[in-house]
Amino acid sequence: MIALLIAEDDDRKFGDVVELLDVQFPGVFERTRVTNVIETEDAALSGRFTACILDISMNIAPGATSSSVKGGHADLGGMEVIEKLFYYDSDLRVIILTGFDIFDDNSRGPTSKVLKGFEEICSEAERSLGNKLIATIRYGNPGWQDQLIHGLSLVIKT
Repeated sequence: MIALLIAEDDDRKFGDVVELLDVQFPGVFERTRVTNVIETEDAALSGRFTACILDISMNIAPGATSSSVKGGHADLGGMEVIEKLFYYDSDLRVIILTGFDIFDDNSRGPTSKVLKGFEEICSEAERSLGNKLIATIRYGNPGWQDQLIHGLSLVIKT
């Protein structure tokens, strides 16, 4: 079995991913779920996983509520994970799966109002991860399941 980390704090989206895995890849992936940035960083850097399905708009710490959504856009907790993967030169393969089109970049402080779009986030992730970035998928868009199936198929081939 292939060790797959699923970094997702939304129960509905997680359920959709698990259903897809069960139907399309029965018995292929040993999956582990984490629900915040701290857990994701620890697991992602542990060396136990081959790949990660990564939500970009995760909460930072355990027990946090979904306050990451403000005015229709989300924070960039998952990008912190990507920065750590780059810094530690991790071999983890990443599939980004996010439900948002616009993100709030708080890297300039809590009063920052800098917004980043999905395409900009994808470009930043690609610069950091290179060929370790398998796919960037906008959850809920038509065809997102097919994109995820394709990305997971690439994980299996390597």
